[in-house]
Amino acid sequence: ADHRWVVNEGKWDAEEEVEIGYREQDQVDYTKKIGYRTMWAHYEEHRRRHGDNKSADWKLSKAVYLLFMCGNYSYGDIAKDMFDFKIAVSGTLPAMGSLAHTVMTGDLNIRQVTHMPSMYGDCRRKFDPFDGVTLCKQSQFMAVLADEIRRGLDG
Repeated sequence: ADHRWVVNEGKWDAEEEVEIGYREQDQVDYTKKIGYRTMWAHYEEHRRRHGDNKSADWKLSKAVYLLFMCGNYSYGDIAKDMFDFKIAVSGTLPAMGSLAHTVMTGDLNIRQVTHMPSMYGDCRRKFDPFDGVTLCKQSQFMAVLADEIRRGLDG
């Protein structure tokens, strides 16, 4: 799998290790971590900048880490036996599958549900695979995108 990161060159100095970031739409998020891949990206950038210079290895100390799974829980389980009445809002009840329905009625002991229509009305979005979808080569992407934007602006 492709793992591309962005280096914050503006924050790099002799005292700190580089910042590794990931593109999120039109910005770069320097707080995002992608498991151990981010740590190995730090090693790669460190090697690229310092080579085999062992005296610079202390800079990696902030970037090297181990991940430990400490557990997980379900918010539904927290209140399962504590309350007689539970109120929840979900837009997915009508589309819920049989397993989710079994969990809701069995494990969480929810016996009655009420469906109310959305205050915004029915969704009027329609997906038309023949309108608004363009396939092109990667080298042509920016030109095709610019043309599409111009068409949208011109109406």
